[in-house]
Amino acid sequence: MLLLASAALALPGTAVAAQDGPATARPPAASPRADKPPMIAYAAGNRVVVVDRAGTVLSHVRRGTGGFSLAGGLLAKGYDTAKGARTVGFDARTGDALFGISNTLLIPTALRKGRAVAFSGQGHRDPYATSLWLRNGSGGEHRLIRFSFGGSPGVHTGISEGGVLDYSFDDAAGVAAVVAGNDYADFSYDVWAVDVLDGTSSRLTKGQHSRYPAVSPDGSRVAYFREEAVCGGPMPGWRSGDLFVVDPDGTHRSRVYDGDCDQYLTRPHWIDDRTLVAALHTRRPGAHPDPLYDTQLVLVDVPTGTVSAPVSGTDRVGDVSVSASLGRVAYTDWTKAKGFWVFHWQPGADAATDPAAWSQGSTRTYDVGSVPHLNGDSTLIPSY
Repeated sequence: MLLLASAALALPGTAVAAQDGPATARPPAASPRADKPPMIAYAAGNRVVVVDRAGTVLSHVRRGTGGFSLAGGLLAKGYDTAKGARTVGFDARTGDALFGISNTLLIPTALRKGRAVAFSGQGHRDPYATSLWLRNGSGGEHRLIRFSFGGSPGVHTGISEGGVLDYSFDDAAGVAAVVAGNDYADFSYDVWAVDVLDGTSSRLTKGQHSRYPAVSPDGSRVAYFREEAVCGGPMPGWRSGDLFVVDPDGTHRSRVYDGDCDQYLTRPHWIDDRTLVAALHTRRPGAHPDPLYDTQLVLVDVPTGTVSAPVSGTDRVGDVSVSASLGRVAYTDWTKAKGFWVFHWQPGADAATDPAAWSQGSTRTYDVGSVPHLNGDSTLIPSY
């Protein structure tokens, strides 16, 4: 079993409850630290806060309405304005605005160590709001893919209505896996792979029951979840299924985990080129348990399908962010309004033969904030 070394982390600019008493004085306001690389961004009240590995606040920007993402020295933040939704790129160390992108949806993703931003288009850019775009380091913008729903222009989906639901990139942002469909009407969705360099795309799944793609850091594999059954609970219900991996060209498809309504894995993220972090849903005992499932984070060895003991400090896992470059996993408890954990994966020397050594690591507890986003996470995080 994994022993989690947990320690409360006091962040400048925030009030944190001490272990032996209530919160006391508020430390000084944030001061930029150009010599410290940003590690994580999180939402705190009306601000998005960026901290380094030591927990020192580097910058903060207005939260507003919209998601955010951190890569290299760039914080990409979506805003809903009087002139429509837009994305603003900030210097993550200072909070200074660097550029703006108009006619975007509210959730951007920073890529290529801060030299690119992915975003969904709308308005004058795309009146159907069914496309994914990329802004490169020189400021050029181009459309990666547009999907067709019910006769609108774009790549045919066979789905009556929808948009871009999920997406993920490799570290170099040369390969994207994109989900098109809807999770509000008939819950239909499939996964496409996009070659960012030449603009070609291919459909990776059929049946309109696949989502949550994750591209491996080296771009060679795509993991995704395929639904098989609705297992109860309020709409849209708990949906069990199987975890698959496939090459971006659709070859070498394999089932990594065969799930059912008793237990299944979903929301995969790569933490290295052969290991996934996934949410393990286990049905709780009793006739009508509430909640219906416990949710924990586990490691999955893709070549063997081996699943580790839980590495999360809660069985109510909510938002998850994974950075392969940092070797870290950030996650929340969906029953708590604030606070999150960051697990630092540090497999032992005997990891190849010892399951306990394979899942070793340490966990740091942040008592403030929500919706954590680790530097270098190239998967869309829909919460904000």
